[in-house]
Amino acid sequence: MNSVWRFTGVYGFPETRNKLKTCDLIADLHLQSDCPWLIGGDLNEILFNFENKGGLMKPQIVLEAFRMNIRRV
Repeated sequence: MNSVWRFTGVYGFPETRNKLKTCDLIADLHLQSDCPWLIGGDLNEILFNFENKGGLMKPQIVLEAFRMNIRRV
């Protein structure tokens, strides 16, 4: 059997002001195909602030957008 799937490597924007761009990119890539999809790489993001080890807390809107995109994919 010949299965078709895709892999996408992503390096997310490291700057806080651009974090939503990574979420938008993932959402756009998701819409490009309906075959099984594996996404990996360094997304430069966390799901919850308790995962952050040092530094400032992440804006809640960025965390929410990232979690929403991960659930859709």
